[in-house]
Amino acid sequence: MPRAFIFGDLHPFFFFFFFAFIKKVRREERKYVWRVRDARIMVSFLPLACFFIMFQLFFPFYFAAATRLNSFTVVVLEDQAAEALRKAPDGAFLQTPSYLVQLSSHWTVVERNVFGSDSPDVEEKGGQMLHCRLPRSQTQEMVASLEKSYMKFHQGRVRAAIWKWLLDLTHRDGCVFGDGEGTLTGVSEWYLFCPHGLIRKVNRTAVAALYDVSPSELPRVVKKLVQRYRGSGEKMGRGNTLDKWTSVIGKYKKHITQPYWDANRRAWGLTYPTDRVCVTGRVNASAEGETKRKEDTRVEAGREMWETVVRLYCRRGRGSSPLQEWTVTEVRQSCLYEIVLLSPVVCEWEQKMERLGVNPIPCIVV
Repeated sequence: MPRAFIFGDLHPFFFFFFFAFIKKVRREERKYVWRVRDARIMVSFLPLACFFIMFQLFFPFYFAAATRLNSFTVVVLEDQAAEALRKAPDGAFLQTPSYLVQLSSHWTVVERNVFGSDSPDVEEKGGQMLHCRLPRSQTQEMVASLEKSYMKFHQGRVRAAIWKWLLDLTHRDGCVFGDGEGTLTGVSEWYLFCPHGLIRKVNRTAVAALYDVSPSELPRVVKKLVQRYRGSGEKMGRGNTLDKWTSVIGKYKKHITQPYWDANRRAWGLTYPTDRVCVTGRVNASAEGETKRKEDTRVEAGREMWETVVRLYCRRGRGSSPLQEWTVTEVRQSCLYEIVLLSPVVCEWEQKMERLGVNPIPCIVV
C-alpha cells in the first residue's frame, strides 16, 4: 500500500554509501582547476552533486506517492465521520458511506487536485488541502471474508428479488419467448424460457419440414406456432405439440435451480439440468473459471449431461426491454447453453461486491 515518503524508510547502508561518495567527490574536485581570465579558481562540484543526488532520491518518492494515491478511491468525510477518522485507533475499521476501511496510523497532506478533481469550485480556489489517513493493506483473505459476511445477510433477499423479476417478465403461460442469437450471429434462433418449467429451443429444420416454409417465412410461422401453443392452455413449456418442433435444453428442478452467486463470473446464476447425455465431452470446469457446486448436476450414473445456465448481470437505467438484450450461446465442447440476461435487481449486489474490493483513502478538509 503506498504511503507518504518517510526519511526513516531509507536503509541505513544508504547513508554509509552516500557519505562515502561525498568524500570521494571532495578528493576528486581538487584535481580539477578551471582558468577564467587567467585566474586560478577552484570550482567545487560538491553542492551540485548533492543537489542532483537528493533530487534523484526524493523527487521519485514524492511523485510515486502522488500518482499511486491518485489511483485509489478518495473519500472526503465531514462532521461526525471526520471526527471518527481523527480519533480512531490504529487498526480500527471505519465505515464510510460506501466503503469499509481499516485504518493505519499514518497521515499525509495532499492537495485535492492531486486526485484529479474536476470540480469547478475546487479549481477556482486553487484546490483544497486534504488531511488523509492511509489505510492498511487489504489481503485477498480479508476481501473474501467481507464478501462472505455480506452474502450471509443479503443473499436471501436477492434470491427472492431475482425470482420475482423473472416471473414478472413471463407471459401468462409462465414463459418468455424470443430470439436469443440474432444479435450475436445474425441468424435468428428462437427460445422458450420458462423459469419454473422447461427451456426449449426451436428446431428451424423441423419447422421448415413440417410446414413447408421458406427461410424468409420462418420467423412468422414460428411466432404463430408459439401463439397457438399459448392459446392451448398449456404452461411452463410442457406439451406434446412442442416436442415436434422444439428440443428441451433445460429443466427446472427445485433442489438445483436456485439463484446462486458465482464469485468467479461475478454474476448471479441459475442452473437448469437436462437428461441429454454429453457425447462430445466437456473441458475442465476449473479452466473455464466456473464455480464448482457442492452437488454436481452434470453427472448422472457416471455420465456428463447437457445443461443450461442463466446468468444475470446488472442493467442500470431504463431502456429497451431485457428480452431485446438477452443472448443465448451454445458451447458444444462444454455441453452448455448460456443465457445472459440484464437485470436491475442485481445492480446493488454487484456494486457492493465491487466496493468490498476497494481500499479507499479517507480524508478530511484541512
